[in-house]
Amino acid sequence: MVVGCVGVALKRASLFGRAPTADDLEVAFGLFGFLDEPPVGPALEERRRLFSEASHHHHYTEVRRIADLVPDATLGLTRREALDARDSGHAFTP
Repeated sequence: MVVGCVGVALKRASLFGRAPTADDLEVAFGLFGFLDEPPVGPALEERRRLFSEASHHHHYTEVRRIADLVPDATLGLTRREALDARDSGHAFTP
């Protein structure tokens, strides 16, 4: 889980041309439901599938796949806006 979320946080930081901050990590972990109640049903199974493939730092392709699910538009939002987009179903690329 950590490796996949760090990939998203690094992508977000790069959009702003800076090193990652706590907000980048909170957005990344929050988008996938690791900071609040976990998803249930098919959404939980999908998260497990995504992150089980990226469980090791040598699995770069899988980490990139996770980072690519989150469009730049979502990553450009504030932490609160990104989590609101997640809750409304507009945070990820279909």
